[in-house]
Amino acid sequence: MTSWQAEQEELMAASRRELQEGYRREMATFIGGLAEWTLFANPLTFDPLVMAGTSPEALAKGREQLAVPAVSRWTAMRRFGYFLEQSSHALKRPTVGVIALEPHQSGQPHGHGLVGIEGGLVGGEILTLYRLWTGYPGNGNGWLEPPKSQEDVTGYCAKYMAKDASELVFSSSLGR
Repeated sequence: MTSWQAEQEELMAASRRELQEGYRREMATFIGGLAEWTLFANPLTFDPLVMAGTSPEALAKGREQLAVPAVSRWTAMRRFGYFLEQSSHALKRPTVGVIALEPHQSGQPHGHGLVGIEGGLVGGEILTLYRLWTGYPGNGNGWLEPPKSQEDVTGYCAKYMAKDASELVFSSSLGR
């Protein structure tokens, strides 16, 4: 026989799962509908030892020993915002974007994003934006690729954008 406390705990856990699933669906619908998304940016990483000005000789040793996050969430969010704002300048046409911050297992933050480019992909936009991200000292890698379908965008939003809405960076031009 199950106690009433165990039944209540089970009911609360089911309610939490239902709320979380509803939130993920609604967030995916919201972000998916904000723009015509051209690229996934997955993930945008950092190289905190380069940020700290570590010498090239010490980088290899330091990377082996780095055990705590060296890039703050605030710094990560500011760098994501800078990338989104500079994308239009780099491509010389309007872009919009949203990036969700997520901690890696190591604790280092990284970002999962969507970029919308007016006119879509017509040339070297992926390389230009890759260079924009990786060319800023201390930024690590960033993979940019076009979504295969709107369903891919919706699934991506549900997986990455709905984790913590307070950890989203939107380009200032989004919604104009």
